[in-house]
Amino acid sequence: MTGPAQGSVALVTHGWHTDIALPATEATGPLASFRRLFPGARVLVFGYGKRTFVIAPAHTLSEWVIGPFPGPAAIEVSAITADAATAYGAAHVMTLPLPPGGAAGLSAFLWQALAKDDAGNPRLIAPGNWPGSLFYAASSGYSLGHTCNRWSAEALQAARLPIDPGDVAFSWQVDDQARRLLRAPRS
Repeated sequence: MTGPAQGSVALVTHGWHTDIALPATEATGPLASFRRLFPGARVLVFGYGKRTFVIAPAHTLSEWVIGPFPGPAAIEVSAITADAATAYGAAHVMTLPLPPGGAAGLSAFLWQALAKDDAGNPRLIAPGNWPGSLFYAASSGYSLGHTCNRWSAEALQAARLPIDPGDVAFSWQVDDQARRLLRAPRS
């Protein structure tokens, strides 16, 4: 990373799944519209997953078995009024400093990841899993080659962080890269 940090992003790990948490004030460009949608939000959390799996969580073995098969994806956008570490527990959150332009790159990636309706607005598909969250259609599909964890790694790479989404499929693979980044000397 070159230059002083300009903002931050958090990688939130929920066991096998990861989310991206961006302070609401750092959402730029069209993504800043979520600040108006969720007034009072301190952090906007973006979670990607297979639409049928994240909107209607699996409860039976057969639902778990078909979960990894390719299909349409959804992005859950959640608004939280605390910082990510407080909301999810510090053990599940790694806050990474952003290089210059990182917030803009991440905001552009997140906006492009949302499918749009004819008016150019994110296409809402369902209420979220808890108050303060909504599901939107994703512009890409879910597959074993494009999981929530690879998507999170792509988001961090778009934020100009030295993260390689390459072969990322599992949460530990993006988690390990983020931990190495936190341990690296800062210039």
